[in-house]
Amino acid sequence: MVFKDTNDIVRWKDDLARGSRATSDVYYRRLRGFCNQNNITPSNLIKMDAKEIKNLLLDNVSRLEKEGKQGSYTKGIIKSVKSWLSFNDIQTPRVRIAKANARLSVEDEGIPTHDDLKKILNVARTRGRVSIALMSQSGLRPQVLGNGTSGLTIKDLPDIEIMKGKVSFKQTPALIIVRADISKIGHQYLTFLSSEGCEYLIAHLQERLEKGEELTSQSPILGVDHSSKFQNYRFPTTKTTMSEVRQAIRGAGFSWRPYVLRHYFATMLDQAEAQGKMKHTWSQFFMGQTGDMMARYTTNKGRLPPETIESMRSAYRESENNLMTSPKVETILEESKHAQLDMAKRLLSTIYPDLNLDIKIKDREIEVKRTLTSDESLDLVLESAGNHRKNNDQNENFRVIKVGELEDFLNKNPDWKPKQAVNSDKFLIERIH
Repeated sequence: MVFKDTNDIVRWKDDLARGSRATSDVYYRRLRGFCNQNNITPSNLIKMDAKEIKNLLLDNVSRLEKEGKQGSYTKGIIKSVKSWLSFNDIQTPRVRIAKANARLSVEDEGIPTHDDLKKILNVARTRGRVSIALMSQSGLRPQVLGNGTSGLTIKDLPDIEIMKGKVSFKQTPALIIVRADISKIGHQYLTFLSSEGCEYLIAHLQERLEKGEELTSQSPILGVDHSSKFQNYRFPTTKTTMSEVRQAIRGAGFSWRPYVLRHYFATMLDQAEAQGKMKHTWSQFFMGQTGDMMARYTTNKGRLPPETIESMRSAYRESENNLMTSPKVETILEESKHAQLDMAKRLLSTIYPDLNLDIKIKDREIEVKRTLTSDESLDLVLESAGNHRKNNDQNENFRVIKVGELEDFLNKNPDWKPKQAVNSDKFLIERIH
């Protein structure tokens, strides 16, 4: 190996890290591999003239093409080398790379199903299950989990409680705070961990406690394997995490790359968004992507009102069945109630077109400073419709009545007939003309 860390290499790496620690680590590894492959030190590389540098880059592009490497892979290496050259005020030559922006493996590999993800989780180690859950059900990049020197800590999941040797969560889904120093985009953001993922994390932390590890707020979420060559690291390296996840994927019989788990998260949230459970801006935010929500969060210096965070938690909770491998019975019931609420709003909006029920719900949520449950929203919708009827239409043609009172009412009022169920407890009746 000819590559050696010099003061200039450290300065270059630190400069990159000010933008993104993950990018800094990746570029460093790529430059090291390039220099060792070509038997040239970084110092000698910047001493070459413009023509020599261009020829060296072109020769490497040709070599990688012959080895069957994808254009995006080659582009990443050349980009890293150019970063080192630019840092040393050397103008970088233009180098053409075929299909540099094609992501063939992403386009061809598909997305795991719930059953596929369950198989992967079943063959993973205790720590691996946590990594897989954080990537597939929280959308985290593997670099966030740990890069050897930094990563996600217990403090970053404020819902974790450790008392008398027992790990638990104050509530689920659990809030995750991704600090700016471990975020790829250099900004802090939030996401959540599902109740299924919390169970995997409890098992991992409990296992570490039973082995005698002292867990504090600064302890890493993922434990370090003290029998390995990385035992002196505070956090697992990204390479270790990726390797462990890849091993579980292969053990389950699949050939996907670990990053397919983030694609799974994005796809499942797209489905939740189409079902009206999740806002698109929140999905972007949970994945640590720039957008309107990230801009607002950054402008507010990493603070959101508690009611906004709880609204996000509620939306994530409604979307859990899209993400988890086994559906929660409570979530299924909530989805049924949500469907009943939608049906009630459609029916009553037809009867009273000048009554905006969505605004009524939003106003009440602002008043109580939280998201209403489906039951509370349905009660408000029916109450609003009843008040509207009394105030504006004494000769109404429709009425909502309790199912238990339906038969008796129809017997006493033959000019009315049943029209449609609003939910399991209420029925819409219509006056006969």
